[in-house]
Amino acid sequence: ATGLVAFAPGIDSQIAWEAHIGGFVAGFFGLRAFDRRQQPDEFTA
Repeated sequence: ATGLVAFAPGIDSQIAWEAHIGGFVAGFFGLRAFDRRQQPDEFTA
């Protein structure tokens, strides 16, 4: 099962699906906060 369709009625599978998508989106947009960039050579002495 891929999780696209819930076979059992209930909210548990919906919450898990939303948590996976939310984690992906947060990681996608939050990557820039943890990305280390090197200083260009022109600024080093």
